[in-house]
Amino acid sequence: MNQRSPKPIPFIDAWQPAGLATGPRDIYHHRFVVSILLSTLFYLLVVISLNYSFLNLQPAGSRLVLQFGVWMTLGIVASLAIIRKTGQRNLALQLFLSSMLLGFMYVTLHTGGINSPAIVCTLILPPLATLSISVWAGVAWSVLLATMTIPYVLADRAGLLPQNVMNADNRQLAIYLSLITSNLFLTVIAIYYELLSKRLRNQVEKEHDMYLHLANHDSLTELANRRHFITAIEAAIAEAKNKNGAFCILYFDLNYFKSANDQHGHHFGDQILSQFSQRLQEHTRQYDLVARLGGDEFSILLKEMNDEKVIAKKLTDFSHILAQAMDIDGISYQPSASIGYAIYPKHGHDYESLLKAADQSMYRVKRQQPAQNNTR
Repeated sequence: MNQRSPKPIPFIDAWQPAGLATGPRDIYHHRFVVSILLSTLFYLLVVISLNYSFLNLQPAGSRLVLQFGVWMTLGIVASLAIIRKTGQRNLALQLFLSSMLLGFMYVTLHTGGINSPAIVCTLILPPLATLSISVWAGVAWSVLLATMTIPYVLADRAGLLPQNVMNADNRQLAIYLSLITSNLFLTVIAIYYELLSKRLRNQVEKEHDMYLHLANHDSLTELANRRHFITAIEAAIAEAKNKNGAFCILYFDLNYFKSANDQHGHHFGDQILSQFSQRLQEHTRQYDLVARLGGDEFSILLKEMNDEKVIAKKLTDFSHILAQAMDIDGISYQPSASIGYAIYPKHGHDYESLLKAADQSMYRVKRQQPAQNNTR
């Protein structure tokens, strides 16, 4: 079954490698990765601009901000290039995460070590790795992050203070920006992941419903198939037992269908079956069930009906309705059907005995049909 493709997002989808066949799930993950990279680049430019515009940076601080910005930009651009050229999202993400980790570690080294505001931003990495790559990737990045921060902890405990190019006046603002950055990143990731999960769940539910429909319906006529019809009979039996009720099964077999199908081809035969099934549906109550059991055999489950006089009239009405001529590809076809019936519980107490009784009833009628030419 073809899966419905998501609506295009030109600026994001432009980074999708040309000719790479992907399903909706891959497209959503691709968009997630590209969105993270592009939004990080945009946020980086904003933060750097704010640093230069509103913070009284010393020359060493200005160089550090510039170095971090250039390093991160190169990492993001390289990651985007990998996605565009190869489509390897995991490789691109690993490069991006590595760039972030090394960049934050470098800034941490020059802004107070373990007490640096930049250390807060490293908390972004494990959740991002978990949601964008895998759970094990998140675990690996957690271990790596913990390992790389150990030297800073040991240095702080030993009283070895690293170089700090940050002005004391800017420290509170830097801490605030780090917290905002981490919170914004994690919130965006969580929201995107939730939206993605919801969209994928809806898609899975729709596909499940479609597969369930295909499993229970005839592909040509869209009527219930034999499996679905048997399930419905079993449900009707259970309901009738509880309520001391009854129901009826009608069994239809098209007369002379094989000769018409052989004479005019399968397309002609399919048209007969489609029009026949449509007539059955149009003249059946909404809560009854029409089914194609196979070939040219059809059946109807008539709930709460066991009066044989009413059933006999129903058979007569169906015979007249179904005998109306069909115009198929300019050929007038005169259909007719042999119809039998069975009543629960009079003719059987399970689906097998009921269908057998209805089938035998139908064949008694069929043996009385004269030979005729149905097309003219």
